[in-house]
Amino acid sequence: MEIGKENEGEMEKLASNSLVSSADILRESLIHLQEHMVINAVTPSASTCNFHVMIEFPLIILTDVPKDVIRHDKLFVLLARVRELTKEVFVLVRNLEENMNEASDANLNLLENIELLKEDLKNDFLKARADLSQLRFPMSDGPLFMTLLLTNLKDFVNSNASSVALIKKEIKQVKEDLEIIRSFFGYVEQELHRDLWTRVLDVAYEAEHAIYSILARDHGQLQLIFILPDTVEKIKLVKKEVQEKIPKSSGIIVANAPNKLVERNSSSTVGKIIVGFEEETKWIIRKLTSGPDEIDVISIVGMPGIGKTTLAFRVYNDKSIVDHFDVCAWCTVDQERNEKKLLQKIFNQVIGLKERFNEDHDIDDDVADKLRKKLCGQRYLIVLDDMWDTATLDELTRPFPEFWKGSRVILTCRKKEVALHGKRHSDPLYLRLLRSEESWELLEKRVFGEERCPDELKDVGEKIARKCDGLPLVLDLIGGVISRKEKKEALWHEVLDNLSSFIFKDEEEVAKVIQLSYDHLSDHVKPCLVFLASYPKDKDIMISELKDLWISQGLVEQIEMKSAEEVVDELISSSLVIPFDNSICKIHDLVHDFCYIKSRKEKLLHFIEGLEAPSSSSSSSDLMPRGIIIHFDGFTIRLNGNFAVFNPEKKNPYVKHLLSLKVYESYLPHKSHLKHLRLLKSLDLKGITLKDSLLNEIGMLVHLKYLIIHTKAIALPPSFSNLCNLETLSVYNVEGSYMVLSPCFWSLAKLRDVQMKWGALFEPTVLDEDSRLENLRTLSKLHLPGLEDTEDIIFKRFPNLQNLEVCIGQLKGKICFPKLDVLNELEELRLYSIRNSFHEYTHGFPLSLKKMRLRWLSLTSDTLSRIGRLPNLEELNLEEAIIEEGKEWNMEDVTFEKLKSLKLLKVEFSEWQVDAEKSFPVLEKLYISRCDKLMEIPDSFGDIASLELIKVRICPQLRESAINIKEYVEEMTGEDKLQEMLYLPKVGFVMTICQITTCGAEIEMKSAEEVVDELISSSLVIPFDNSICKIHDLVHEFCYIKSRKEKLFDFIGGSNAPFSSSGMMARGIIIRYDQRLFDLEENFVVFNPEKKNPYAKHLLTLKVIYGFKDCLSYKSQKYFKSLDLKGITLTDSLLNEIGMLVHLKYLIIRTKAKALPPSFSNLCNLETLVVNNLEGSCMVLSPCFWSLAKIRDVRMKCCALFDPDINEPTVLDEDLRLENLRTLYVIYLPGSEDMEDIFKWFPNVQILEVCIEQLPDCSAEKICFPRLDVLNELEQLHLSASWDSFGEYTHGFPLSLKTLKLRGLALTYDTLSRIARLPNLEELILEYTIIEEGKEWNMEAFFAERSS
Repeated sequence: MEIGKENEGEMEKLASNSLVSSADILRESLIHLQEHMVINAVTPSASTCNFHVMIEFPLIILTDVPKDVIRHDKLFVLLARVRELTKEVFVLVRNLEENMNEASDANLNLLENIELLKEDLKNDFLKARADLSQLRFPMSDGPLFMTLLLTNLKDFVNSNASSVALIKKEIKQVKEDLEIIRSFFGYVEQELHRDLWTRVLDVAYEAEHAIYSILARDHGQLQLIFILPDTVEKIKLVKKEVQEKIPKSSGIIVANAPNKLVERNSSSTVGKIIVGFEEETKWIIRKLTSGPDEIDVISIVGMPGIGKTTLAFRVYNDKSIVDHFDVCAWCTVDQERNEKKLLQKIFNQVIGLKERFNEDHDIDDDVADKLRKKLCGQRYLIVLDDMWDTATLDELTRPFPEFWKGSRVILTCRKKEVALHGKRHSDPLYLRLLRSEESWELLEKRVFGEERCPDELKDVGEKIARKCDGLPLVLDLIGGVISRKEKKEALWHEVLDNLSSFIFKDEEEVAKVIQLSYDHLSDHVKPCLVFLASYPKDKDIMISELKDLWISQGLVEQIEMKSAEEVVDELISSSLVIPFDNSICKIHDLVHDFCYIKSRKEKLLHFIEGLEAPSSSSSSSDLMPRGIIIHFDGFTIRLNGNFAVFNPEKKNPYVKHLLSLKVYESYLPHKSHLKHLRLLKSLDLKGITLKDSLLNEIGMLVHLKYLIIHTKAIALPPSFSNLCNLETLSVYNVEGSYMVLSPCFWSLAKLRDVQMKWGALFEPTVLDEDSRLENLRTLSKLHLPGLEDTEDIIFKRFPNLQNLEVCIGQLKGKICFPKLDVLNELEELRLYSIRNSFHEYTHGFPLSLKKMRLRWLSLTSDTLSRIGRLPNLEELNLEEAIIEEGKEWNMEDVTFEKLKSLKLLKVEFSEWQVDAEKSFPVLEKLYISRCDKLMEIPDSFGDIASLELIKVRICPQLRESAINIKEYVEEMTGEDKLQEMLYLPKVGFVMTICQITTCGAEIEMKSAEEVVDELISSSLVIPFDNSICKIHDLVHEFCYIKSRKEKLFDFIGGSNAPFSSSGMMARGIIIRYDQRLFDLEENFVVFNPEKKNPYAKHLLTLKVIYGFKDCLSYKSQKYFKSLDLKGITLTDSLLNEIGMLVHLKYLIIRTKAKALPPSFSNLCNLETLVVNNLEGSCMVLSPCFWSLAKIRDVRMKCCALFDPDINEPTVLDEDLRLENLRTLYVIYLPGSEDMEDIFKWFPNVQILEVCIEQLPDCSAEKICFPRLDVLNELEQLHLSASWDSFGEYTHGFPLSLKTLKLRGLALTYDTLSRIARLPNLEELILEYTIIEEGKEWNMEAFFAERSS
């Protein structure tokens, strides 16, 4: 009997496995059929309208087969029914494609069979639903939840996705009923009928969960057959009860909506109203401009929101302060822990750099020294705003030189101890609260602007002001609330009564005021505010970025920018967002904290960031957010392969319900998947180069509306045809390549915004006559060949385009421009020709244009007249263009009626004949840069009453006329109203010491340093710190002329391409062109061995910045000693040819290759090798590397001694040595035992950067670090580990070390003691490390070791 039972159990198990396998096969077949229908664009008709229902229904059943929801005794029968249903679907599709008439009847029969099967599932096949408990609303903000739910339901109703068709009727019913219910519940009704409101939220949440589960195929059968129909009925009953209990007249659709929006111009003054503190302002100015000559620190201390920053800002911009100091800089510190980043911000301001710097790549390691040297001898003022701790204060002020110049530092902080720590001479200023009269003055100005408060509101207004206890932030926030209310006494008393319980003594109390401001926002604006938590604190937020953020979350309609601007205006008028100009805003730290807490509490966003990557255990927690943002350093910490978001095998149901996912630059796990995230509406993977398999999976996410990707693919995969709801597509394709807009692009009917980082091309052969994208509004970086047959067929396919960036051109012959005047909705145009080709655009322009940028065009009088007649043009940029063959721009009969901004950059014309007041009647800003032939700005520009700014860059010949115009305006108007900004060249040509040394000494750095010293002592080179120097323009001009005269260098660049007839004789050539818009001629003698120019073969040095064709060759250049091709991705054939240049000593290349070619074994004289391998790739140091006996300097973005694809180390000969190698980075090693003695092959390395990789299936305990104490010459070491388990380095360190940087390691007392005993160590950097398991670091013992 026992044996029989065991056999019976085995049989049941086998049968169950067989059924699951059978279900999987059917499911995959249906999925392929679904893809086939989309990709092959089966023509929609009455017979096909229900196809999606027929496919999706069996898919839901088959997906649930392994989930134990079907009765075991009925499983065989159900699968047989589903198998028959699947066969019928396949037959129907085949008949439809063959246009057979019987398809219609089969369609109806199949739908009837589906309805019958639904009934049988309910009554016979499915298990009882008793184990499914009723869901309860898990959040606290009901109105916010309802706003987001109704937004999503609206998207589903309008969706063309196949999965929605099955339940679109139910979704529409739920949406309509909930909209009616919501219209009855204002804030008051939610309180009066709290129990009923709670039931509404519960049943709405139940409906959301059921709909999401069905669309995600997550226990979809139970939800489809039982839960959703029941929930629809529940909502109907609740709606009836609401209509009976709540009078319709008392309800509102949008709770607490403002009466009117504040205009952008008026709202831009919010947060800049300064009241009170006059005596404090005078005191600070006196401290700054008088007193001791030594450096002094003036600290402003007070609680958050009291006005510390506002007061500092007022003083910082005071004219007497601006005139008094040579250099001024402002640095907001906040919670930033990277002192170098802060110092870099200060340094950039000190040197006048306006562009933003890349926080990850543009920070100099020696920025402190640079800053100190730049400030030397200057009277400087530096503001350190929002300082939190004394350690950061010490680090930031350490580089400030203490010369007797009267320099000053302004410090704002909340903590008294920080101010006292920084004190030099002056006592801190403890900022007081506003007095009652000042509070009322601020509130009155905030609400009424320059007008006075009506008498009937003054009494209650003064009471409100007193209740704010003199805190400017609170007054500003409350002012924002009441400014949007009707000016009625009763409504103001309502605000006063709500404030009666607020006593503003700490940050928690201030948060209550933020909540009050939040409560008074329109319902559709509230989630827009909360999602600002996705930005870091203190970040300048571009308003255009806000539009993208809100569109990605489905919070504003992507119909026009106006809706997003209205949201920004309401947030600004509520003082929750601080405007800085028309394009940038910020949010206060307290508001950011509020948004962050709110987003987590209401399950809107889950933030995964910090030092530790999420593990499988943490990722399986009860996540329920709408969206996830992942942000940490992927170079040191990688996502675990078990992380639930990217692993469909993990049992976390809420991951499948994700609507939004954003991953900042990081590495995804090797076996990542996205196909299970079926509900995603927004996916942002910018900075992560996606594999083809992931790209294909993205094509299955049918609900996507917003997509940002980074890829090396040259075309979108066919699966993208499924993305029927996609509205925004941003592709970061690899530099220098173009994304071919393949056939699937034309199936994205809802597409509105397309941006390609490096350009897009159309595939002409697949342009169907009927291909149109009616909804497309923005198309950036489009490249067209300028062929005659494409002149009229392109833009008629985008009839409603509003924003276009297009480059037209081919290398040879005439260019045919497409007709742009067919784009009747176009508002912004950026039109370029091939670089330096200067072709003329002869067609008309759309009359709707507001902004236009033209580049590399030839502009005639006719063209400029057509532009002048554009009735709506407000902004015109002409860049690198030629006007009338470089002669006169005569504007006698040309008038730009609405033009407000004119920018001329490298425009070639010698004379400007214009009556500016007539031709530019409303011009506000004039920018002129590098217009070398123009000798003066016409005096008539001084007659333009609206002119506010003349900005001139690198045009010294225009200085006098610009100053004359400014003086004329001041004389005529009696006021200094015209702003004049002159940027003229002074000192140029930055060189690093490294660049200088490559020209000379070959054995020791010391000799090169002696050269640098002699140049500096001769005043021919100007030093800035230990690594950077400059040369004056005059010295540079001398060197340039001398190098050409003595045939040392030939410089190829500018407006003319080099041809084969060039008579070159130089030792070296430097070439600079933009490869995307201009290619070197194939006949160019340097790259063509067939050309008869003996001097080309005698070249010793070649540097190409960018710009050449794949067919070019180097094999004739036998004597090259230096070759620099940085920035150009080389083909394999060119790499092989470089291996033939046996005299090479210095080589810089860029390549996609995984290894150096065997021909590199010939480079027996090579000393310096720099390889810019592409992001995410790793250069394996193959056997030929070990033959480079003279190699001294190896620098790679990423290199390895093992093949990461097979995880096996390269076989190294025991006798291999690179005795001359001094510098090696960045080298990746596996944490395995056979790598322990790897560095015996590089005995004399002095600079080393090494990263230890964790191999698959290798735990932290098994990781083995290589021995570094064998490197007796090592002076600089950067050791990091690229996993999140923080392994411990247990070996010794070389005693020769001077600089040590450790990253991603666990540091014990023993390790730190070994470091302390290093006799020559001068600099120690610890990043992303854990000391003594995160507990105490006993520095007493550490310093005892150090001193001994």
